[in-house]
Order: sequence, then C-alpha cells, then structure tokens
Amino acid sequence: MDPAPTDDTHDDSDSIALPIPPPEIISAARFARGQWLREVDPFWADEEDVPSWAIVGEWQTDSRGLIVAWRPNDDYRPSPLALGWAEPTDPVDEAMQAAATGFGPVGAVLEALVEAEEVAVLTTLDGSFVTALSHDGAEVVPVYTAPDQLLGVGRLTAHTAPVAELLDGLPDGHEFYLNPAGPVAMRVRTEALREALREAVARSSTEAERPEDPSPDLEPPFVPVPTQSAEAEEPLQASVGP
Repeated sequence: MDPAPTDDTHDDSDSIALPIPPPEIISAARFARGQWLREVDPFWADEEDVPSWAIVGEWQTDSRGLIVAWRPNDDYRPSPLALGWAEPTDPVDEAMQAAATGFGPVGAVLEALVEAEEVAVLTTLDGSFVTALSHDGAEVVPVYTAPDQLLGVGRLTAHTAPVAELLDGLPDGHEFYLNPAGPVAMRVRTEALREALREAVARSSTEAERPEDPSPDLEPPFVPVPTQSAEAEEPLQASVGP
C-alpha cells in the first residue's frame, strides 16, 4: 500500500486550525525556515515600500519549513483587488472603491463626480427622475457614472447630463445614489455636492482670470543675467542658453 501523502503546508500537531496559506507562502516556507513571512495585499505585490496597513498578516515557519502559526494584522485594509471587486468603470467608480477601502479620501469622490462630463439617471415616461430607497431607507435618485453601470437596469430609459444639470431636477428631500448595482454604492449629500460645484466654478473663474505667460514660447534652460552690473538694483532678465 502506498504511504499517505504528506502535507507540508502546516503542522497538524497544532490543535488550533490555521487558515490556508497562499501558494507563494507555502513555497517560501520551504526555504525561509524558522521565520515570520509577511503576506502582502495583492495590490502591493510588486511594490518595494509597503505600508503597514497593506500587510494581511504573518505566517510562522519552523525548522522543517512547515507553517505552524498565523498572525493577522488588525490594521490591514483590504484593497478592491483583494476583495475581488471588478475593475473601476470610470474615475468616479475608482474614487468610490478607494474611499470605501480606505485607499483614498471620500472628498475625491465628489471631485470626480463634479469633473465627470456626464452621468445618467433613469427616467419615467414624463421625463421625471426614477426614485428609490437606499439600503438605509433614504429617499434617493439612482445615478450611474458609466455605461457599464447601466447594464443591469434592463430597458429602462436613461437621461445623461452633467451632474450640475441633473441637480436642478433632483426632487426635494432626495439625494443622489451613485452606482447602486456596483461593488460600492454611495449616497451623496446634496449640500456637499452643491458646495463642490461652487468650488469648481470658483476655481475655473480664477484660472480664467490669470494673466497669460508673456513668453509662452520661451523654453529652458534659462540663465538669469544682470542687465547692468552686479551692484545694480534693476530686475534680472532671462537669457536662453549658456
């Protein structure tokens, strides 16, 4: 009779069941004996500098190259990749996924939403917005930030426009509900969205008022030289080349 196959992933003598190690950890354990091996979130797999919160946990190996202990990292933040979420469909969805996992600020969602050329809402026969209730019971208008986000709504009619235009048609007491069928859905506070739009308009106005570069065709390198002498108080001019 053939001998029973051996398990070189971990020591069965330990009464506490271990989670199943990833294949790369099992392979590394055979060579890195008597050590703690870090398991890194797959989003950071090719990075040299990995933040502490991107460490899933640590596996301990013994002198035989067997895994004998597991130590999870309580500060670990799973990335969208580790959670198995679909690739972002657009910048808004990307910002939402990052914010939901702690990989990015929530404010970036508003910025991306304001900068989006168009988003979509579902409409009824009379052109009004389709309304719904979010998971927490709030009255909302579903908003879809990319065509792929609309794939699950069937043949319902949709209207696309910049979010500022859609905001004018938002029913009283309702909020926009971003990508309700996506891996992350977010309810947007209406006043916060209005403020983000006002800030975007203010930035655009400021940029439009900036004077144009008097020498747009001048390219580096620039060497400042005095117009008269080193003691002169006249401003310096730019001279191209050595």
